[in-house]
Amino acid sequence: AKASEIDFTFKHLKNKTYLFVSDNGNGIPENYLNSIFDLGFTTTNGSGIGLFQAKEIVKNDLDGDITVEKTSKEGTTFKIELN
Repeated sequence: AKASEIDFTFKHLKNKTYLFVSDNGNGIPENYLNSIFDLGFTTTNGSGIGLFQAKEIVKNDLDGDITVEKTSKEGTTFKIELN
């Protein structure tokens, strides 16, 4: 099943701000983790541009980084670090 809940958590630690975005979907298979931010990578009928654009915006416009914090069959958490 696709995610039915999305949770946003903000934390400020050691002069950095973090945004954690979590869902309760099926998770991301481990063999996809190195590719999910690549332009054109998709496992659906989508364009494969969403996570690529998110990473570019966080990196270039916000001087930050976005990574997968955890993924499992119970969902995925992305960590966005803002400097």
